[in-house]
Amino acid sequence: MRNPYENTQFVGGHGGGSFKDMSDNGGHLTRIETWKSSYDGHPMIKSIRVTFSDGSSFTQGNNSGLDNKKEAYFDDTELITELSLWGNGNGKRLGRIWLRTNTGQIYDSGHTDGSTEYHARVGSGICVGIEGRAGSDVDELGFIFVKQVKQSYITDLEYPTLASDAHCIQPETIRTFSAQNTHKDNDNDWNFKGSRSETKTSMWKVSRSAKIYGETSIKGKIPKIGEVGQTFGWEFTIGDVRGTSTSETVTLSWDNSGTLEPGESIYLEAVTRKGNLANIPYTGNHIIETIEGDILSFPIEGTYNEVDYTGVEVVTSCPPSEP
Repeated sequence: MRNPYENTQFVGGHGGGSFKDMSDNGGHLTRIETWKSSYDGHPMIKSIRVTFSDGSSFTQGNNSGLDNKKEAYFDDTELITELSLWGNGNGKRLGRIWLRTNTGQIYDSGHTDGSTEYHARVGSGICVGIEGRAGSDVDELGFIFVKQVKQSYITDLEYPTLASDAHCIQPETIRTFSAQNTHKDNDNDWNFKGSRSETKTSMWKVSRSAKIYGETSIKGKIPKIGEVGQTFGWEFTIGDVRGTSTSETVTLSWDNSGTLEPGESIYLEAVTRKGNLANIPYTGNHIIETIEGDILSFPIEGTYNEVDYTGVEVVTSCPPSEP
């Protein structure tokens, strides 16, 4: 598998120990905090803390006793469109961080002290980590960006609490029908016909870490009501859904007819089965494919909602009770 990340632009010196801070669950940058100080008379970024969308947080350098923190927050779909880094003027530390996002937000921390500006390759604008070298100071720093994204989809779907039986499937009477032949000598034809529109829906709720990758499709198992004989339960179809929700209006129709002999009567119901899944858990893998064909994959979990209907069955019912 090739590298799905842009080449990191490092700026700073070679002291301290190496580090690489990334979320284990595909989280992206949602907060940055930096503290400034000086080294050999040159200004520097002494400490940095980054927080990712899954809640994980990493700190490099020692910010104890410093009260000059500068911070910025990023929304779930906010992308970094420009990033520049400078050294601190003597080639031994990081001096300044400047970035701009697609919302127009600018974060600018530190001083250049006459050093060279280095432009980082931001790719998709999705920052998923930092790396470099640090000890008590941030000696060297670079930001890790995902390359430009071609497509995003969720696959390998499982619904661990969904049983195959009739859980959350209930019969629903659409209409009733009755007819009586009160004639003594003639047959009486009857017809029970009708239709009703209903909406089938499916929706996968995704984590905030997934939203930044744009429209995410579903490729995999989707629960549907199935029938074996007279038994209804949940089964799976393999679907390819654009987006994480789908809606389809269906027409439930029926058309039954027959003949009643003199003195006969009939009582019928048009019945569908409605399945309603509310916030059941699902798991899967979130796949990010870059425009260069590189693949980034991380586990994902969330909740799933569905409303499904069967076709219409016309069944015999009992006559109404006498008042």
